[in-house]
Amino acid sequence: MKLNGILKQKTTWAGIAGLVSAATGFFTEAMTPDVSIQLAVLSLMGIFLRQGVAKAQNNMENIAKRRIRKKKAAVKDTMLDRARKVARVPMNEGEI
Repeated sequence: MKLNGILKQKTTWAGIAGLVSAATGFFTEAMTPDVSIQLAVLSLMGIFLRQGVAKAQNNMENIAKRRIRKKKAAVKDTMLDRARKVARVPMNEGEI
């Protein structure tokens, strides 16, 4: 996913806000270091998990589209094979 698409997501901005709060809390000593680290890790998890879910969803949609195309191609090939077999059947001269 491109950077422009990532920056349009609310989840990304919430994660960035969490990282900023963790850094601010740590450097102003409003939070203990362990709480700041927890907040930073959770913020990063939120950002990257969201991206991973979106990527997995896109991959599954692409796989489904490929399967549909393969099935359509198989049906088309089967119909062409049947038409070819019918065309090869010799006809008697009296039937025309």
